[in-house]
Amino acid sequence: GAAAMGYGHTLISSSPIDVNLAKQVNILLENLGMPMERMIIDPTTGGLGYGLEYSYSVIERIGMAALTQGDDKLQLPIISNLGNEVWKCKEAKQTADEAPTLGDPERRGILMEAVGAVSYLLAPKSGQTVLDACAGLGGKTAHMAALMKNIGRIKAVVDAHGHLNASQAIREIGASIRATIRKPAYGVAYGGDEFVVVLPDFNKNQAMDMAENIRSLMRQTVYLTSRGLSVKLQASFGVATYPDDADDQVALIGLADRAMFGVKAEGKNAVCDINTLSSASS
Repeated sequence: GAAAMGYGHTLISSSPIDVNLAKQVNILLENLGMPMERMIIDPTTGGLGYGLEYSYSVIERIGMAALTQGDDKLQLPIISNLGNEVWKCKEAKQTADEAPTLGDPERRGILMEAVGAVSYLLAPKSGQTVLDACAGLGGKTAHMAALMKNIGRIKAVVDAHGHLNASQAIREIGASIRATIRKPAYGVAYGGDEFVVVLPDFNKNQAMDMAENIRSLMRQTVYLTSRGLSVKLQASFGVATYPDDADDQVALIGLADRAMFGVKAEGKNAVCDINTLSSASS
């Protein structure tokens, strides 16, 4: 950092795959005197089959925070060292005899890079679809609720069982959400170990009940049994409603996010309404 500042270089701010860590590193660098306009975010990249979807959703979340929630600590270019990650994968270097189902070995690694690159380029934009969908519903419903859900213990799954199993656990949690909600409600992955659930025509009490229903189902579910594992997970939920708490859909997602972080700060594995959080902090 000191050398970059002294010689006027641009600095790559590298952190593990986590939105908050990426932001924290940027804050620390700025506090040291590094100008924000000379920083580039490297949120760490997973190759195809080795955490790509997790990296994708973290980049998606960074883009959402920067572009729609006005987080100036994340309003920076993003770089992904994708080639390095792809060519570390054993599948990129296996011969046709070793991996006959993976196609031409001379093209395989290049295609893995291309798929990863296109996916990461799309990631910041795809987060906008959540807000676009909310905006589209805003004129059709008198009430709308947003649940922001953070999965607890997922890092322990990564450490104990690897990124592939952690990614599968996240998919299974998505199935738990789908089993609980009904259309036109929907849920999407949002930032690696987080989901946002949009509930049209739900008031505050109904949204709190839905969050508790999802949390209860998670508590009763054993994940990764299809992989021969037995994993229990928990979640923290933040709840906000429109128009009671927020004047527009962008603010709605942001308030639910803030409430969820309030739960995490208090010990996780609970449901928090943004009004409860605001009252406790005032």
